[in-house]
Amino acid sequence: MSPRVFLKSFTNSLIRINKSKNNENSNMSRHQNEVKETQVKIQSLEVTGLKNTRKGVLNKIVQPVIGATTLTEAFIKTQQAVNILKQLDLVKDVEVEIGKSDISIADSSDKVPISVKFTCEESRRALVRTGAEVSSGDFNCNVSGKLKNVFGGGEYFEIENIAYKENGNSVQTNFSTPIGINPRFRFTLSGVQNWSNNRIYSGYKEILRDFSANISKSEFFHKNTFAYNLSWRNICDLSENASPSIRNEAGHSLKSSISYIYERDTWNAMDPKKSYYKLRLFSEFAGLGGDASYIKNQVDLKSELNIYKQWSLMGVLRIGTLFPLNNSTIHISDRFFLGGPASIRGVQFRGMGPFDRKDSLGGDFYGLASLSLLTPLPFIKTDKINGQIWLNAGNLKMWEKMDIFKPSLSIFDKPTAISGFGITYMISNFKVELNYCLPISARTSDKLRKGFQIGVGIVF
Repeated sequence: MSPRVFLKSFTNSLIRINKSKNNENSNMSRHQNEVKETQVKIQSLEVTGLKNTRKGVLNKIVQPVIGATTLTEAFIKTQQAVNILKQLDLVKDVEVEIGKSDISIADSSDKVPISVKFTCEESRRALVRTGAEVSSGDFNCNVSGKLKNVFGGGEYFEIENIAYKENGNSVQTNFSTPIGINPRFRFTLSGVQNWSNNRIYSGYKEILRDFSANISKSEFFHKNTFAYNLSWRNICDLSENASPSIRNEAGHSLKSSISYIYERDTWNAMDPKKSYYKLRLFSEFAGLGGDASYIKNQVDLKSELNIYKQWSLMGVLRIGTLFPLNNSTIHISDRFFLGGPASIRGVQFRGMGPFDRKDSLGGDFYGLASLSLLTPLPFIKTDKINGQIWLNAGNLKMWEKMDIFKPSLSIFDKPTAISGFGITYMISNFKVELNYCLPISARTSDKLRKGFQIGVGIVF
């Protein structure tokens, strides 16, 4: 909710003042403009309702208001202060009251003394959420808790636990703090412990212990993130029929890396039917210690073109490369995997790329593209439920199994292609899809899922 600004009798009194100076002109709009440009001086400023926020932080947020010299500038700077309070999640709502001050100005200037008061309703500090998701036959329950404004400066501490029916569980903790009072400039520490059960698809389980520190800055449609990551991986508990390739991967590995992410998102929540695109560029260098040494790059591009009302055309393009350094071996923990409704519809999870016996080994280079036509459904009035007709294709390979000097030609040579149709349902930022999949072309090693496939809680 935007702040409610109360001017009391201040505006009317200023209009009367200006009328007395300009009796020959009775144009109200002119008087209103004169009111906006009236010279003012902030004589008093008060903030109430924020018991858990440090005074030093509040002073930095509201201090610019004191420097306002006109009524218009006072409005702008109070709105900016309110925006910062909201973006730091310090307040749920704010009322700003601007009135003529009873304190006179010491000098004999023509400035009008005014007072500003922020009446704040503080945000809830603790939040607990629970949920469940279904994707490609797997089921998970999640519980998360968030403590906001931990040290009184817009920090938050968050912990999330996800338990999967088939694929293990994960615990993640995050601590994030703004740098200065800029809500779009943050420093974040994260820790993850993840138990992944990949025995069905790749014949192993993996224990991941991960620590990362990142600095991110958002501005308009852009976001830049620089991060350091330290990961300790353990490939263990192999299946009885694990392939020789998987047995060679068993044991511990350590990755120390730095990365950079650039994101651009032109989607407008106020106008969700407007055409938009999302771009994500990821680059990682591993080799700062540990036994993983590589350069990884990924490009993700998604675009939606609104044709007419609920008719729209959506396209997705993704490319990833993984180059080993110093003649090192790429660990399976670092490779790419394709398959499932989050990547290639109509293919089982980890159902594409190189295999050893029945075990998916992942790849070092992949490309995928998807094109969907979203349509309205008869007798359905909400625009959150749509029909779709789609076509997606992709490929995944290893460097040693392809010509490293001609990767672009090799990766798009005879891709797996699948078409289909279905229904989509948008829930907040998540999408539910129920599709019927029809394979067009595939390799003999691909594990296809012909017929119905469902994905929930996935961004496509």
